[in-house]
Amino acid sequence: MRRLLLDLGVPDDRIVVEDTARNTRQSAVRCSAMLRARADVGVVVVCSSRYHIRRCRMLLRLSGIRPDAAVGSQDAHRVGTARYAWCWAREIMALPFDVAAMTGHRLRQRFQRRV
Repeated sequence: MRRLLLDLGVPDDRIVVEDTARNTRQSAVRCSAMLRARADVGVVVVCSSRYHIRRCRMLLRLSGIRPDAAVGSQDAHRVGTARYAWCWAREIMALPFDVAAMTGHRLRQRFQRRV
């Protein structure tokens, strides 16, 4: 995805890569922390597979980051039609679960701050 942004003309020093999370929800939490720690963030562009963009953007919003744009790679030709369809189906199933989990995470954080 970094390569995709570079190919689109985004300067390398403006790209923040999170590569430690084990899932999308963890990545959204870690990305939001990374972005909040930087004073020089202007525009936030989510870069992922096309089928994954909606969930990434939603989870970032729930983490307090408002993505300005999104760039999705065209993966259908690379992974095949059946696999690509499964990826879309998985995203549809994962979205409500991740939204509920992220909402619970935020509520726990707020409660812990008050205690």
